[in-house]
Order: sequence, then C-alpha cells, then structure tokens
Amino acid sequence: MHPPTVLPRDIAGIRLPDSELAQKAVDLAFRVSPDVLRTHVVRTFVFGSLVGYVLYVILTGVGVEPDVLRDAMPLVKERMKTLTEAVDLLRFLFSDDIAPNEKAAGILAKAPSGYLKEAAEALDASPAWDTESIAATLDGLGAGAGLNRTKAWQPIRAAVTGSNVSPPLPESLALLGKERTVARVRAAAG
Repeated sequence: MHPPTVLPRDIAGIRLPDSELAQKAVDLAFRVSPDVLRTHVVRTFVFGSLVGYVLYVILTGVGVEPDVLRDAMPLVKERMKTLTEAVDLLRFLFSDDIAPNEKAAGILAKAPSGYLKEAAEALDASPAWDTESIAATLDGLGAGAGLNRTKAWQPIRAAVTGSNVSPPLPESLALLGKERTVARVRAAAG
C-alpha cells in the first residue's frame, strides 16, 4: 500500500475537496490513471468551480444572460492573474451600477474636453454593432482627436466598465450592447 497522495488545499483560490471520500478518490486516481488524465481532472474541477463561483457572484441580485457569460469568459482569460478575478472583470456586463475605480476616475478626468460626448455620438451613429464596426468607430474618433489607440480607447473603457482593465474593448462593447454602452459614455461625459 502506498502513502496517500497529497494535493494542495487550493489551486488559484479554488479550494479542493478534502473529505475522506475525496482523498480515497484521489488515491485511486493516482494509482490507476496516467498523469495526463489526473491533471486534466484537477484542471476541469478548478475550471468548473470557477464557473460556478462566477455564476454565484454575478447572479446574486443581478440578472445574467447565459449567452453573454459564455461569450465573455474566454475574453478574460488573458487578463486574469487568478481565476477569481473574472468576477471583477465581467461585473460591468451584468450590472448598471458601475462607479469608476480610482484609476478609471483618473483616466476620465484626463480625457480631452468634449471627447466622451463625441464618443457617445459616434458610437450611437455606428451603423452596425459588431467588434469590427466598434473598433473602426473608436479608431476614427481617436484619429480625429489626434490620439493613439491606447489614449483614445482608455476613456471609453473607463466610462463603460468603471475600470482601466477589461476584456478587449470592442468585444466588451459588443457584448454590453449599443444602448447600454452609449448611455454609460453619455453619463461619464456629464
């Protein structure tokens, strides 16, 4: 009989089960399964727990559209340091109670005079609401204001998400929808 296999208590902030039954299952898996299968099972458990956690936090008092959540999850993968950061990165999609964090407030304060009002008008006038059209609209707005993409897009990101970090901006705006996006940019413009 080999000694019990010891897994970490948590992975990326997700607590792993540590009951007697869970320990027996882990021991069995380590005795009879190849490494690739064991690590796959642990990754699947952690990912499933993350999805459950995100759903719990977002659904608590806030309406969520499952299709939006499904489409948004892959977008935040590259911006997360830990899995639990998905909640903060996606909250703007499911709540209209968005207040800018400190960095976003600083970005909004530095936006050129009238820029957000122009952005709201340009986005509202956009003939299509897809990532390519949104990116083209934002790039045209930035070019007209003499701003590079980063400087042009950051005030929009701050106004819409309340943060200086979000999933890719055109994809975020497409998921949020034209009406909600324009309303947030107008509100930030004052």
